[in-house]
Amino acid sequence: GEIPGETWHANWIYIPGYNNGSAPYGIWTANQLGTLTNYITEGWTDLGDDIGMAVVNTNSAGQHITSVVGGQGLSYNQGNLSVNDYGYPAQAPFTGQTMQECSGTETSAPIVSTIGLACPFNGGSSGGAWLSGGGVNGVNSYTYSTLPGFIFSPYFGSNAEALYNLAVSVGG
Repeated sequence: GEIPGETWHANWIYIPGYNNGSAPYGIWTANQLGTLTNYITEGWTDLGDDIGMAVVNTNSAGQHITSVVGGQGLSYNQGNLSVNDYGYPAQAPFTGQTMQECSGTETSAPIVSTIGLACPFNGGSSGGAWLSGGGVNGVNSYTYSTLPGFIFSPYFGSNAEALYNLAVSVGG
């Protein structure tokens, strides 16, 4: 069954380098989308598993996205890392039209299996990567009303690793 307030997506696209309507590396369509079973069954009560994947099709020239823009690995079972967080927050004072960045060290979070970062991002930034020296170590997931100026991510442990490995195997 469908989780109240949640929807599955159709016609999903990714636009690397998006900036004020420009798509410098093209528009990439999804071949497959997925998330963790725990998130499907528990939804907002399991933000520690709020992780998704997209396997994208090749472009019209037959190129894989990593051949065009490169890629990042994932960093698992790490904590308190120094990260750069990226996103397209869309609520004031942001517009959602340009990528924004925050930098800092991960902190504890109010919800189990999640981590935090001092960063003023808001709605629209969901899914943005937290990059450490070892790769992606988190994604923008939620804010918490009693902790303004912070954004939170699922902790990337064995569940994130399993989803990543599945995406790699599906994507070939």
